[in-house]
Parts: sequence; structure tokens; C-alpha cells
Amino acid sequence: MSGSTALAEAGTLTIFASGPRDAYDECEDIFGSMGQKSFYVGDGEKARYLKLVINMMVGLTSAMVAEALTFGEAGGMDWEQMIEIMNNSVVASPLVNYKAQILKDRNFAPAFTATQMAKDFDTALGTGKLTNVPMPLTAIVRQFWGTMIATGKADLDFFGLVTLLEEMAGLKK
Repeated sequence: MSGSTALAEAGTLTIFASGPRDAYDECEDIFGSMGQKSFYVGDGEKARYLKLVINMMVGLTSAMVAEALTFGEAGGMDWEQMIEIMNNSVVASPLVNYKAQILKDRNFAPAFTATQMAKDFDTALGTGKLTNVPMPLTAIVRQFWGTMIATGKADLDFFGLVTLLEEMAGLKK
């Protein structure tokens, strides 16, 4: 599944499953009650790979946003205006839109914690190693999750990474 607790409560998750096709077909009505879209992605462990693919992209996006916002903040940009413009620009996305208000409010109550993101990045990196897939960006961003955990930010939402980068830049909030 892909989506937040709010999307789960609204029944608008994106659901993807792998395994025997007949088992997927039997569960389609259940999937329909939980999500707005469901996808059969093949046999074996393909859904597990896809979940890691999505979480890698979400985690990498949060690091990109945190770095860019910290840079803009250091340049004197208005925090809320910067987020509003970013959310209405070429880099806008459903994820950025979903996280825009928490960024504006600086409310990093967890929807998905830095610890959870670290776990998924560890799983992805381990699998990448087994399959000889280079993952340099994932490895670098994984270090930030570790730093968040080590500095008492483990239970913040992963978009709280911006607070760590601000501290590293001397812009403590």
C-alpha cells in the first residue's frame, strides 16, 4: 500500500499486490474498500520491491526539499512563501502538496518517522547490495536518517529532516 494514515482513513490508498493472480482477484473488492486504485504487479516479491521503490523516492524527495528549503532560508527567503511557490511550481507533486502545510507549520508530528524511513532504506540498500544495484543517493540520505536518530529526532516525521539540516547550517529553530 502507498499512502498516509489520513488516506487510509479516507479509503483512498493506492494498493499494489503480488503473488498468485487468483488470490489478488479474490481480494479486489476488499482492496476497493481501502483504496482508490489497486494494481496487480506480478508474482513473487514484486510488491515488496515496489513498496521500497516508492519509499526510496519519498525519502529522497524529503531530503531534496529539506536541503532546498534550508538553502532558501539561509538566503533570507520567507519560509511560508517559499513553500507556497515551490508547491505551485514545476517541482510540485502530490507528496510536496501533502507535506506543504506541515512544513509551513513546522509541525513534524509523525505520519512516518525517521526511524521507519531508516528501516526501509536499510532494507532497500541490503537488497540493492544482493542484486548489485548501485544506490549512492539512497546510501547518502540513509546517513541523514541515522543522524536524526542519533540527535533525538528519531520520532519526528521524516520531513523533519529540514530541522537537522537547519541545525547543520547554523539556522537553529
